[in-house]
Amino acid sequence: LQAAPANRNSRIRWSAPQPQGALADWLNNHDYGKVMGEDILPLARDHLSAWKKGLVHSSEDHVEALMMKISLLYPSGKLSDMESEARLELYIELLKDLPEDILEDAVKDAVKECKFFPTVAEIRSKVPFMLEARRSIVRGMERDIEKAVEWEKDRPNREALEAESAKVWQAKL
Repeated sequence: LQAAPANRNSRIRWSAPQPQGALADWLNNHDYGKVMGEDILPLARDHLSAWKKGLVHSSEDHVEALMMKISLLYPSGKLSDMESEARLELYIELLKDLPEDILEDAVKDAVKECKFFPTVAEIRSKVPFMLEARRSIVRGMERDIEKAVEWEKDRPNREALEAESAKVWQAKL
């Protein structure tokens, strides 16, 4: 056995971004219905952008490399070169819509359970929770940002109503 090449793990995996500063305070302390302030909005947009990077699809080269790697774990079937190439193309086509880190984790999980080379369905069966959790976070952040933008757009109307209300109350006193 030879030592693994130094760059074996040089690929940087996406990891969930951690909110910082005022955004972290707002996320940890906000009640549902409370709108983020305009000071937090740019931080939230940056954070959302970082989360969306975790939904970027795998490259075809990445899927191919994963399939080639796991093929070493299983005895080669009796497929011609043309059939093997067609099979690889199908795997690439049917798996490239998944983010790289989620695909890698799903492949690892499938390999641990499958006696034979895992099918696309076996690999994809490992994905729903991981992918849906990430999508849910992105949707929630998009809703919060949208609510804050609408709140800010409506500020002049709210301020005018508050001023009018204050005049009415002052007149009653």
